[in-house]
This record gives sequence, C-alpha cells and structure tokens, in this order.
Amino acid sequence: ADYEIGLQSLLRHFAGDPSALRSPPLHTVTGVVPLDFGPEIARLTADFTGRAWLDRELERWLNDSRGRAFVIIGEPGIGKSAMAAWLSVARQSQTISIHFCTDRNSRTLQPFEFVASLVGQLSTQVRGFTELVALRHPEVRRPSANDAFRELVVESVQHLTTPNSPLIVVVDSLDEAIRTVGETLLDVLVNQADDLPSWLRIIATTRPDEQVLRRIRRLHTFELRPDMAENVSDVTLYIGNRLAKSTIAEQPSEQSAGLVADRLAKLANGNFL
Repeated sequence: ADYEIGLQSLLRHFAGDPSALRSPPLHTVTGVVPLDFGPEIARLTADFTGRAWLDRELERWLNDSRGRAFVIIGEPGIGKSAMAAWLSVARQSQTISIHFCTDRNSRTLQPFEFVASLVGQLSTQVRGFTELVALRHPEVRRPSANDAFRELVVESVQHLTTPNSPLIVVVDSLDEAIRTVGETLLDVLVNQADDLPSWLRIIATTRPDEQVLRRIRRLHTFELRPDMAENVSDVTLYIGNRLAKSTIAEQPSEQSAGLVADRLAKLANGNFL
C-alpha cells in the first residue's frame, strides 16, 4: 500500500503537481541531515555472487533471541561491504537501515551522523516510529551521540509493536569508524546494543583490527576466513560469472574457461579484490 501511494504521488509530480511529493518526515536529526547510501548499495551489489551459506548462518543467529549484534570479521577485499549492501536486497523486508563507514565521505565516520542516518531510515521503514521519535525532539543536538542513540532509538523502539520477524540494522566497516577523535560510532554500538529489544538486531562488519576486536569480544562474532571452502567456492563462481560476461573477441571454450576460473581462484587466495 505504501508503494502504491508513493507511486501515485510520483506520477502526479511528473504530471505537474509540485505539491504531490511530501518532504521527509525528519528534516534534521541531532542537527544534521540524514545520509543517503543508495549509490553505495548500487555499486556494491553489482555482480554480487554467492554467500547463501552465510545467509543461513545469519538466519540461525536471528532465530536466537539472546544476541543483539552479529559482527562479521574479515580481511580487506574479502567482500564485507558487498555483503552489507547485499543484505539490504536479500533481506529487504527485514533490513530497515544501512550505514557504510567510509573515508570517501568523512560524515559517515561521525557518531552523530550515524544516529541521524539510523533515525532517518527508521522513520521511513518502521510504522509508528516517526510519531514516537517526534515527541523526543530529534532535531535537538544531545551532549553525546550515546545520549542521542539512547533517547531517540533505544527508548523509542521500546514502545513499538513487536514485528513478526526480527528487523535488521546493517553497519559496515567498524574499523573505519574508530579513526575519529573522541567518541566513536563503535562506542555507541558497544554501549547501547544490549538494550535494544530482541526484535531489533545489528549486523556489522570489520577488518580484524585489534582495537575493534577488543571492544566486540562480548558480541557474537563470525570470522570470514579466505581459506574457508564456502568462500573459495564463491570466489571461483564469481570469476566464472565474470568470464562468462567477458567481451573479449575470442572467447575461450567452456572447458578452458573453467580451468582459468580455477587457476585464478587459487591465485586470489580467497580474496575477491
């Protein structure tokens, strides 16, 4: 129903009615405008391959009500950011927020920006959240991002109706977020995750950075190793798919393409980059 309403509004706008499109429910949160990660999702999900086995691992964790945060640990180039973007597509009905920490945009590394991004996305994805958070004056800057997360997210969602299945917040590259001076995005997640309701889960990714690993010991972690059979199989499949799409004039035979894919997979050592 929300889709149909949105589509009709868009068509009226194109037909010349400038009032057809509504403004976002929250213009600013904690003094900043919520971020849009559409470009990252589009770039990272292109040619995405495999990971069905990881989705099954996540499903087992989601069915266990004890955990609030699941952190995927892996070396650079193993596909963590692509997996984060893929979750917003593969689990579209459950993923209500996604945040990419990247030095391409310094705003994404700031904890207040993270809270604003999360609150802005929840206001469009979770029924009833906008009305609850509006009572707490989300536009006002709090003394800390921890305070903002606590008041605007943790305390607001406690009053929502429990959904039929867990909802997911995805945060990519926690290791990037620790580069900021003072309070960090990682501080906010580690301090506040345990107080979220059982139906609201966080799935995050990080490099095996010692500073991050020390902080997330008590959270559920999953090490994505390059030599895992499932990962090697995904890399081989990815290479095979890329070879199949190749525009090289003289295409290798199917048999030789398979040999090339196997050889490249060995040289890649389980790393997508």
